[in-house]
Amino acid sequence: MKSSKKYDMILDALQELMEDKDIRSISVSEIAKKAGIGKGSIYYYFPSKDAILDALVERSYHASLETAKNLAERTELSPFIRMALLLEACRSSSTEFLKREMMIESQNKNEAKQEAARSSSTEFLKREMIIESQNKDEVKQKAASSGKESTDGENADKKTADTKSADKKSVQKHPFPETGNTEQNREQAHVHRKFLTYVISELKPVLAEIIQQGIDQNLLHFDDPAALSELVLIVLAVKLDNYLIPSAPQETERTLCALTTLLERGTGIPAGTLDFLTVL
Repeated sequence: MKSSKKYDMILDALQELMEDKDIRSISVSEIAKKAGIGKGSIYYYFPSKDAILDALVERSYHASLETAKNLAERTELSPFIRMALLLEACRSSSTEFLKREMMIESQNKNEAKQEAARSSSTEFLKREMIIESQNKDEVKQKAASSGKESTDGENADKKTADTKSADKKSVQKHPFPETGNTEQNREQAHVHRKFLTYVISELKPVLAEIIQQGIDQNLLHFDDPAALSELVLIVLAVKLDNYLIPSAPQETERTLCALTTLLERGTGIPAGTLDFLTVL
């Protein structure tokens, strides 16, 4: 029999590891070690690392979506009120997800800056020590060759100036690796897709049932409630998440207004009925 405690320990372990590392660089062995269980035990609960991430996303947003779904299932309410309640859940989940992403991203940036500062400082000190050693050697050479003091002094000054100039250029050229940033972008996109897939799959059947209620009550007209439900949720989820297809607030508002107009005209709903869709 599977233990719910171990199940949660595995999810907790992945969540903690993701605060410091990209999901693609985290191994199942690391998750097992962090959870304090054997690697084989992981596969007893999950077939893959990707499945663990799916379960973590579900656990993180299950409660808020379930609350809204329960409110949306109140059939004594108008289908449009139920629809508004359900889509508010989509909006709230997106907001909660983005807050968590911003917190993790901020933490990772601070750690990267600190590491870059430490690396720059270490490199600078190493170069200073080399310069100091070179200067000492040059002083000794001057003392040994008094006849060449003037020439040696000029060469030493030139060499020191060139080394310090190279040092400054090296310190200035200490950007964050582009490869790391690209990998981080892929990582974030992967997690965002997981989140959007979960939200859409959870809310689609409920929204389809609400649309069917409107059709049964002759409040709107459409032949395929499930397809319409999926269309609405894809547009709303992607635009509210605003990561996979980034848009300025004005662009997002225009898209949602266009969606509202399309739905109202395409289903025979009176104009203005679905204005709640455009609230950002």
